[in-house]
Amino acid sequence: MGFTAISYERREGQGVITLKAHSGQAEQLANLYYELGQLADEVAWDQQLRVILLTASEPGGFCFGPGTAGWQENDGEGRWALAEQIARFDKPVIAVLEGDVFAQGLEMALACDVRIAAQNSRLAMPQIAAGLMPFDGGSQRLPRLVGLGKAMEMILGAEVLDAAQAMAIGLVNKVVAPGDCLRTAMGWGQKAQANGPLAMRFVKEAMNKGLDMSLAQGLRLEADLYFLLHTTQDRTEGITSFLAKKSPEFKGE
Repeated sequence: MGFTAISYERREGQGVITLKAHSGQAEQLANLYYELGQLADEVAWDQQLRVILLTASEPGGFCFGPGTAGWQENDGEGRWALAEQIARFDKPVIAVLEGDVFAQGLEMALACDVRIAAQNSRLAMPQIAAGLMPFDGGSQRLPRLVGLGKAMEMILGAEVLDAAQAMAIGLVNKVVAPGDCLRTAMGWGQKAQANGPLAMRFVKEAMNKGLDMSLAQGLRLEADLYFLLHTTQDRTEGITSFLAKKSPEFKGE
């Protein structure tokens, strides 16, 4: 995999995606868009990979887009749906957040499944202060996560939250000391590695798709995925190992 906007490595069964430093200009964001999409396609075939970690090469690497320093409007260019590429990953994605997480950077974090932030992190959707609005899912994912009222406060008021405030409203899952985010995320990932990879994938699909369905439709999707899981070798391995009182060896099959 030859990438310029990101780097990717496997660490103990976890995939670590690192956003390289960039100025947020259109060409760089285009590269980031295509490379994330390419990687999503490639890791979908990696049955031994359990969890994806999304981090940045330096603090503040998730601070870019409308309303942030150095950003310039490009007549519609540069509106690359980076969050949509993150949402394509079929495995759980953990956002590792250090420093400021603003605008499109926060929209990318919202597309992840778990968010771990450093105590010195700040989170905001400041686009409206520049006369603009979120375009990469922020106006849709934020209210689904924190509720409509809190999302309105953040977006309409261009409010900046510190990490503790973000955790209080459910925007981040955990707050840790600066420099400990990646280690904490990898610890969470190591626990997840003991779980069935197909079960995790189906749970992620059921929960995310269920948000856009009625309760009855969501329950049908859950049932369909449950019965589909029953046809897999992993399900048989899980039951056999439980009865034998030993750790299962899931293969993603």
